[in-house]
Amino acid sequence: MDRLDEIRDYLKAFQNRWIAKKVRECAGQPEEELLEKTEQVLSDAKERFCFLCLFHFRSSLVEGTYEYWICALGKMMYLQPPIAQGIWVPQKLYEDVPDLRRETERELRKRFIRLQTYEVEEGVRGILEEYQKLAEVYWFEAAQRAAAGERFRSAPKEEEWKILSGSYMGSLKIVLQP
Repeated sequence: MDRLDEIRDYLKAFQNRWIAKKVRECAGQPEEELLEKTEQVLSDAKERFCFLCLFHFRSSLVEGTYEYWICALGKMMYLQPPIAQGIWVPQKLYEDVPDLRRETERELRKRFIRLQTYEVEEGVRGILEEYQKLAEVYWFEAAQRAAAGERFRSAPKEEEWKILSGSYMGSLKIVLQP
């Protein structure tokens, strides 16, 4: 087992505590901005779409931008330009990243000596990947609300449409379908 694997393994208990705390903080707080961005994408869609997606990017964790891409796509998904799109940055979800970084480093210093910056960052990214799952919960709620709304019903879509979430050019999950 290399050192990064040891760090990831050591941080599992800390990660579980941190995520449990984050879930308690976020529970029952609807993300209105996500719903607004989704409805804006639906309003901008002038062609028939087959997929309404929320994509996250691994690169946004590395860069610290924490952006999610909302887009309406046709049947060929990645092979044609998006029909409509928008960017969502969940400020409430990521507002504690400086605290997370500080606490992760403090936790790692209990066990590891000569800790390198990249090792701390790898530990933080592992926890932030769990934040993406929380964003998917927000998306599920926003997608349900949007699908029940007038903008979605009047938006030009295929008969066989799906609402998806996941990693761009990676694995996707079906959130909602008729």
